[in-house]
Amino acid sequence: MAKSKMLATQERTQERIFRTKACISRHMELSGVDEDKLAIRMRVTKETIQNRRKHPERMNLSTLWELADILKCPIEELCGGALPEENIETVLAAIIKGIKRIS
Repeated sequence: MAKSKMLATQERTQERIFRTKACISRHMELSGVDEDKLAIRMRVTKETIQNRRKHPERMNLSTLWELADILKCPIEELCGGALPEENIETVLAAIIKGIKRIS
């Protein structure tokens, strides 16, 4: 793989990790679940939760599904997808673009 492609892949990976960390923190706050409660619900230690939050890329899919269920969060967000406000921006931009084409 060319060096520039490898760097681009690493950057995308780092961006997804950042987004996943932000999503977990956001939904823990929204649902009022702290690390202690999350550890109990997931039947693991608080240290395991802290490690998973620090290194979300190490979580397997079943763990992500369980976390999404507990936090009532879309799995796409946990996997580094667009956050709701980014989706709104995209939709609004498409609507505005469509209105401009019509007029």
